[in-house]
Amino acid sequence: MKLRALAAWLMAALPITLVAVNPAQADTAYVTEAAGHAQAEKTEYGIPASVSIAQSILESNWGKSGLSRNYLNFHGLKCGAPDRPGPIATGCKQLPTVECPGGNCGGTKAYFRVFASMRDSFRDHGRNLTTNSAYAHAMPFRNDPDRYIREIARPYATDPAYADKVIKVMRDNNLYRFDSGGPLPAPQELVIGGGDTDFTGDGRADIATFTRGAAADVFVASSTGTGFSGTAAKWHNDFAFHNEIPLTGDFDGDGKADVATFTRGSAADVFVALSTGSGFNGTSVKWHDSFAYNDEVPAVGDFNGDGKDDIATFTRGAAADVFVALSTGSGFSGTTVKWHDWFAAHNEVPAVGDFNGDGKDDIATFTRGSAGDVFVATSTGTGFSGTTVKWHDRFAFDGEVPLVGDFNGDKKADIITFTRGAAGDAYVALSDGAQFVGDGLKWHDSFAVGTETPGVGDFNGDGKDDIVTYTRGDAADAYVATSTGGGFSGDGVKWHDWFATGAEIPAPAVL
Repeated sequence: MKLRALAAWLMAALPITLVAVNPAQADTAYVTEAAGHAQAEKTEYGIPASVSIAQSILESNWGKSGLSRNYLNFHGLKCGAPDRPGPIATGCKQLPTVECPGGNCGGTKAYFRVFASMRDSFRDHGRNLTTNSAYAHAMPFRNDPDRYIREIARPYATDPAYADKVIKVMRDNNLYRFDSGGPLPAPQELVIGGGDTDFTGDGRADIATFTRGAAADVFVASSTGTGFSGTAAKWHNDFAFHNEIPLTGDFDGDGKADVATFTRGSAADVFVALSTGSGFNGTSVKWHDSFAYNDEVPAVGDFNGDGKDDIATFTRGAAADVFVALSTGSGFSGTTVKWHDWFAAHNEVPAVGDFNGDGKDDIATFTRGSAGDVFVATSTGTGFSGTTVKWHDRFAFDGEVPLVGDFNGDKKADIITFTRGAAGDAYVALSDGAQFVGDGLKWHDSFAVGTETPGVGDFNGDGKDDIVTYTRGDAADAYVATSTGGGFSGDGVKWHDWFATGAEIPAPAVL
């Protein structure tokens, strides 16, 4: 069947909507509903919740496909035969679909399972993966979601890129946070509020990785100026459990970056472990007991300019409040103060940086989507300026990943956006102290490709921020492109070949 004819046939008949999943269009209500069923599936069968949710997003197009809406089949599960729906499904229905044997896609028909509820669809997904001998080899990898989906992909789907697509959905929507069980945090798109990562205090940014989960280890690889030390050292063995949000910053003002973790949820505790220069203090200390509730987005910055990093939290949504707790050097001020009452509304992406170069960190928010606006509220030392100003009107579109750094070394924070995907472009707009100048310029054309995780830091200590990208997964490479002040060095250089494996959370990086 020719491609045009196939497309027309699909538009007319196909009950499963086959579209590229756009993270910017993520249906948070669907993720929340699916997460409950996926965690129940994990409890019963041990299947990673992140994998189950991501597969359901791909197979059902966020619950909007005909197969999911009409027959409550969210994973594309087929019948063994027209009269063999299995022990959970209520029947079988013949429907048009697309198969890609050998990478050659074509229209066909197949019998799909019909379910009485969404819960039953997720249960049968778990039962199928644990009782079908075709997936038995993958069982040892259920604690590594990326590896697990790669192991089951070939028996599960004919699309040769299926595993990569599932992993992209997991990473773009941070679905790994549902793998540890417990109360469900509301979904969020990005956390980009991390601060300094110079853990040794030598003037060069280092990298850390948080295993989270039950192990909660923290590993650090320090920068030599041309690479990260070959063997990552464990700097803490009991920090940032399960789905906590780890961030970095110099909270006591001694010139060495420390680590903080936000429990969020109803507890909303903040724990800090200070750096000794060769490790983080063994006993993490609670620095705040009522900060960054539920799905709020925490961030780190020196908002009053006293040399000690403070913490902020963005409520987003309809309220769009910003609260700050200042550092005393041994804790965060007990009374959290509202520093802005209308900033980073709904699903906008907030960030922190000293955009006007006055020594106090300010806040920015990226609307993304089709507008691509960037708004800034500068710090007065006791609040953020009430009138939010648009500093750029065409930057970080759709699902691009924005970050902040001083890329030309003029002491004013600039902005960068990573397109990722096949293009892997990185665009920068420099700050002149009152706005981000002109159209974003392409500073690199092949960096942070696919689903890699980008970050920013001054890794060679020359005063200009560079960029890093983590492949994570099985490869676990870290590549760096250093800043020249007007671009990033042409080829990203591998600075580490075994760091931030699987679903670990690296820093500096977007979460």
